[in-house]
Amino acid sequence: MDAEPAAMAVVALEAEISDEQRQALADARERRLEVVETLHRHSFWATVEPSDRIKVQTALRKAARAGDQTPPAA
Repeated sequence: MDAEPAAMAVVALEAEISDEQRQALADARERRLEVVETLHRHSFWATVEPSDRIKVQTALRKAARAGDQTPPAA
């Protein structure tokens, strides 16, 4: 893979990326979208009251960052 663009070029909006890097970015974005869709369509969310979704999403995000494998209480 090509070297990453220089930080100063990125800040100045002058950075160019190779076709390989552009494809890798597109692939990563596609994979991220698949993961987000899978997460939001999971049957777990049917057990969560709509009014509690933000609270549960926040708890889930916090647990994921901490490496906790226990799902948050709905």
